[in-house]
Amino acid sequence: MIKFSNVDFSYGKKQILSNFNLQINSGERICLFAPSGYGKTTILRLIMGIIKPQNGIIEGIENKSFSVVFQEDRLLPQKTVFDNIALFGGEENVSSLLEKLGLSDAANLYPAQLSGGMARRVAIARALNRKGDIYIFDEPFNGIDKENLENTAQFINEKTKDKIFIAVSHSPEEAKLMNTKIISI
Repeated sequence: MIKFSNVDFSYGKKQILSNFNLQINSGERICLFAPSGYGKTTILRLIMGIIKPQNGIIEGIENKSFSVVFQEDRLLPQKTVFDNIALFGGEENVSSLLEKLGLSDAANLYPAQLSGGMARRVAIARALNRKGDIYIFDEPFNGIDKENLENTAQFINEKTKDKIFIAVSHSPEEAKLMNTKIISI
């Protein structure tokens, strides 16, 4: 379980969270919804411990491992698709992940050779290759075409089953595909 109790966070004078409370139970799947600038990514960063609350408490994140898809793909340009995925979690399951996400033919390509949607699926495969306690996907479907969207969402659901799964999306359809409960901020 992850629990935010009366959490405050500001960037300089801009208050992002004020007296924020949220509880995410074990095995729960949620999707954070809000307009841009309302603190969705800040909440994710607080959960991961990248930033600390200025007031309040966040419980349940101590000694947890995170498997993350950031807003940006963050692929290493000097590594192949295969090697980017193997970076976290090793090589054992990479070929299976590539196949499931329709990327088998891209295994030996470099990030600069990929379309935006392909790069996004590589970032997802990398996160799924790491067996985290908590999965955090920030706008995971950016650039993924409709043809690959359902398959990718279904595979994410399969691989993150029974884990805490937290996503950010601006699309109710995407939230539904990920089997998440929508939390409006």
